[in-house]
Amino acid sequence: MLDLIRQLCISDDLTAIYVSHDLAVIANVADHVTVMYGGQVVEQGRMTEVLAAPRHPYTRALLDAVPSLQVRQALRPIRGRVPAVGEAPDGCIFSDRCDHVVEACNIRPALRLVGGTQVRCVRSDLAGTFEIRPPSIGHSDKQVANNSAVLQADGVNAFYGHRQILFDVGLKVEPGRCLAVVGESGSGKSTLSRCLIGLHGNVRGEFRLDGKPLPLTVGERDRHARQRLQYIFQNPNASLNPRRTIGQSLMAALANRPEAGGDRSGATIAEALERVGISPDLAMRYPAELSGGQRQRVAIARALVANPGVLLCDEVTSSLDVSVQASVIELLRSLLADGLGMLFVTHDLAVVRNIADTVAVLSAGRVVEQGEAGRVLSAPSHPYTQSLLANTLQLPTEAADLDIIAPKQSAAGSRRM
Repeated sequence: MLDLIRQLCISDDLTAIYVSHDLAVIANVADHVTVMYGGQVVEQGRMTEVLAAPRHPYTRALLDAVPSLQVRQALRPIRGRVPAVGEAPDGCIFSDRCDHVVEACNIRPALRLVGGTQVRCVRSDLAGTFEIRPPSIGHSDKQVANNSAVLQADGVNAFYGHRQILFDVGLKVEPGRCLAVVGESGSGKSTLSRCLIGLHGNVRGEFRLDGKPLPLTVGERDRHARQRLQYIFQNPNASLNPRRTIGQSLMAALANRPEAGGDRSGATIAEALERVGISPDLAMRYPAELSGGQRQRVAIARALVANPGVLLCDEVTSSLDVSVQASVIELLRSLLADGLGMLFVTHDLAVVRNIADTVAVLSAGRVVEQGEAGRVLSAPSHPYTQSLLANTLQLPTEAADLDIIAPKQSAAGSRRM
């Protein structure tokens, strides 16, 4: 799609405005970049200047939150939240989340030209002085005994009517580790996760939970199995009941844990919300009153309140901006440290690098490659995996690399994006 847009701009002498939170895409398609925050333009200029030497702390913070495809890192989410409509401070709109505030920030800055870039910040001298990104971190060193998978699937075949979608899929989820299932749209990733949670009726194969046979459909599973397996949907706007408060949604999830109900339910809900970084005071709010990142955290808390052994995460970061995505990834990583097993469905290989311990690559419903994440992402053996990696856009870390990929002028001299 990006190639198509690029070629149309050249062949038809068009100018494109591309709106996105994917900075790797921006770096690969844009000539100029406008960074917005709280309804204001905080920085704009040539792509190579804005992304290589950002002058606004918000731009730098966004870049620090982008996961790397090459190395596993501790990601840095931006503390606080984006101001709601009508919440405009007298001074700099980013000041309550900024680590470089000075007294002059109490006055709202104007957008001014600094070194070829327009920036709305009195600390434009910060360019080139921002703290470097954190060092790489290793994968989980948790020792997993043979055959200790908390969830295992063998010979999974799934159908939509007479059309077969999955073909003899086998995988296992180990305690304290994350298995990422990756592939193109239509490869069968979400169908596989729905089979595991028991929501896909036309499925054959064998599932085992904690070493014991697990019925194929959720209607045949007992309360213990429904408690142990929890599903986090891609879109929290659709998965949270808009007519229920946050507390009521979590209370409904306690149905599979009678021991945590009754007088203890309030404390259990508060504990789950605090675990995902949400104040228990927000339990009386409705989903529409929360930000997208907060709603996704609530969806995770709803799964955690059931005290599961396995989390099935279906594209849970795909609709989030890079900072909220970073906070969700760090949260999920902390849950792995607590011993949860996790299956993470995604098409974002940079996210996989930063959270997964093992990877299963799906193509047309078949697992074509499977193994430790470091090996699969660094030295893939299957041509399909190699093609996925080759087509994954990355955010260059050096100015020279940005110059190399910077879009060129068309023959007519018009800029493209």
